Amino acid sequence: MKGVGIEPEQAEAVADAVRQAAEHRGVDATVLATKADLATLEARLIKWVVGIVLAVAGFQTAAVFALLRLMN
Repeated sequence: MKGVGIEPEQAEAVADAVRQAAEHRGVDATVLATKADLATLEARLIKWVVGIVLAVAGFQTAAVFALLRLMN
């Protein structure tokens, strides 16, 4: 928060409020995700989806060629 010009006392008050809200809901505030965490997760998910799509496309192509060979 210092990077955006928030005073240390105000930053501590915000962090304390978040901590208290998390405790009130029974959430461990030390494991909350940041925007950077979510961006990293999104990139990893996209890589997995693209990989799975390519694998399925490859399997389908191989299956079509195998069926065509059986028909001839």
